[in-house]
Amino acid sequence: MDMRLLLLKEKKMSIRRQCELLGINRSSVYYTQKGENKDNLRAMHLMDQHILEEPTAGVLTMQSMLD
Repeated sequence: MDMRLLLLKEKKMSIRRQCELLGINRSSVYYTQKGENKDNLRAMHLMDQHILEEPTAGVLTMQSMLD
């Protein structure tokens, strides 16, 4: 279970104290995940597609395919 869901934003107790009681890092409360950019997603899709078509291909084949 994600303990961050138990934090109360409208608080009578500070976020710091709530984190201490729940045993979580305060930095995890403020962290927002950064998504992948379009170029990385395209490259990952190409690699997935290539390995499905050529499952015995090695690293060198993958490198030459991406160049």
